[in-house]
Amino acid sequence: GLGIVFRLRAASFAGGRPITAADAVASIRRARDGRAGPLIRDLLEGVTAVSAPLDNVVEIRLSTPQPEMLELLATPALAV
Repeated sequence: GLGIVFRLRAASFAGGRPITAADAVASIRRARDGRAGPLIRDLLEGVTAVSAPLDNVVEIRLSTPQPEMLELLATPALAV
């Protein structure tokens, strides 16, 4: 319960550039820095690390189990 690993499906930005795990990691890091608003920053407080070990894999480490994390990651504020 202290980690979430997921694979991204093949997708592209409007300009045609493929979306990578690094893009998702950057989005989560921006939100953790408060650039998606203070509420999202506070909700991500339990995220201790986020990484992209492969181009299509995102790994999130948590300080405590947070079953609501997947729902939070689906919000527009964390969209890539």
